[in-house]
Amino acid sequence: MRYGTVWAVILFVLAPVPALGTESRLPDYTDAEFVLLAELAELENLVPPGPPSAITGNEEVDHQIRVLAEARGYVLRPVPAGPLVEVDGELLQAPAAKAWQALKREIVDAGYSIRLVSGYRSVASQAGVFVAGAGGSTMAAYESRLAWSAPPGYSKHHTGYVIDLALPGQSHNSFGRSEVYGWLVADNYEVLKGFGFVPSYPPGGPPQGPNPEAWEYSYVGIFVIRCGHEMMLGLLAPSRGDPPPCPD
Repeated sequence: MRYGTVWAVILFVLAPVPALGTESRLPDYTDAEFVLLAELAELENLVPPGPPSAITGNEEVDHQIRVLAEARGYVLRPVPAGPLVEVDGELLQAPAAKAWQALKREIVDAGYSIRLVSGYRSVASQAGVFVAGAGGSTMAAYESRLAWSAPPGYSKHHTGYVIDLALPGQSHNSFGRSEVYGWLVADNYEVLKGFGFVPSYPPGGPPQGPNPEAWEYSYVGIFVIRCGHEMMLGLLAPSRGDPPPCPD
């Protein structure tokens, strides 16, 4: 399931057209547009999601969880079609792994410490994460869990293009209060955009399932970030080649 033309029209009617940046600055986006960028990106080595998988083992309960999840905005996510790359103890799609390593060097050069706490998650492993964190087996417990975790099949981590960040020795939950977080997200996420990443769940974005997450970022590639406004207007399609000098 992807955001369509209606999404793009709504965004451009309601949101002011951003000013063109300088040659060295990437375009600015609203939180809603960041979410749309991730949907517009046509990333490689992915296949469409399969049928919904088991969550608790109880088909009736699983169905109810899916209904609640989709009402919150969760959608089934594609999964890798082929091998992934291991980096910092996690698996990622090759372009995301290369971008993360470059971003990490930039972070270290700026005097900060950081760690990658999660990359690719299989559907089976996500089931364990979801159920273990529910704190019970009642529907109320599962519904509460949906505010913080995707049920299996619905996590962006299934793609291999998503990273969770944290400070060394700390949980990812505290990342949004860190100094490095403030540096990464300054000037409309300029540092992260420069390496092809956008926020997965920005605070002002549309409902996607979980509450906003300061620690999670999705790789979309520099082409999509440089030319996202043109893509939203239907003037350009995603490309695997070198990005044109958007905006012009």
